[in-house]
Amino acid sequence: MKLTSNKIILFTCFLILLHINVIAQIEGLWIVKKVLVGNEVMTPVAKWVKLEAGGTQLSGNGWLQHTFGTWNYDTSTSELSLFSEPGPVDEFGAFKVKYQGQHMTWERMEEGEKILVELERTEALPRSSADEMQGVWDLEKVTKQNEDITNQFDPEGKAYIFIRWDRIYVERTAGGERATGFWYINAHRPDLQLISYDKNIKDQTWRISFSDSKMTWTGLDEKNKNLVLTYERIKNFPK
Repeated sequence: MKLTSNKIILFTCFLILLHINVIAQIEGLWIVKKVLVGNEVMTPVAKWVKLEAGGTQLSGNGWLQHTFGTWNYDTSTSELSLFSEPGPVDEFGAFKVKYQGQHMTWERMEEGEKILVELERTEALPRSSADEMQGVWDLEKVTKQNEDITNQFDPEGKAYIFIRWDRIYVERTAGGERATGFWYINAHRPDLQLISYDKNIKDQTWRISFSDSKMTWTGLDEKNKNLVLTYERIKNFPK
C-alpha cells in the first residue's frame, strides 16, 4: 500500500506521541523496593531515583541526594541508560525495563549475575533510619538479657545522645562525661556504628528501630550483644 504524504505525516505524529507517552510512563520519583543479585536480596535502605523530564536524573538514600546525571530511554528496545556526572562510568550498560502502572522493574547482567531492581512510584522522598535518628535522645531504659538494669547502668539519669546531621554524635555518658565521634549507618541494614574520637574506646555496632518517639538499640558486637537501649526523643538538652 502506497502511503500518501498526509498518511506519512499522521503516522509520524503517531510514533512521536507513542514515544512521548512511553517516556512519560517512567518519568517521576521512584523508590527501590527490592534488589536481587542472583538469588541474594541486596535491597538498599530508602533508595530512590528521580527521572526528570528533559533527561536529568537524581538519586539518593532517604533525604540524602548523592548522585546526579542524565538518563536515556530507548523505546525501540525498552532499555534505560543512566549516566552519573560525579561517579565512574557504568560499565554494565543499559537496563531492560518493564513497567505497569505504579510499578517498574529493571534487569541486566553484572559480572555474570542477573540483577533485578523492583521500583514503585512515590510522591515523596522515603525516610531512612539515618534521617529518623537525627536529634536529641534521652536514655529511658536499659535491659540485659531481658532484665531491666536501668538503675545500675544509669543510676542518676544522666545519659543522653545527640545525633547530628553531619554524622557526628555527642553523648553524655552515665558518668557525666562527654563523648563524641562519628556515626555511620549501613547502606542495606538499619545497623548503626559509632566510632569514637577516643582511640581507647572500641567501635560499637547496634541494630536500631523506631516506634513513635522511641528509638531502640540492640547490641550486635561482643561488648554490647546482650544490651538493649531504649531512647526517647526530647526537644531540649538535659541539664
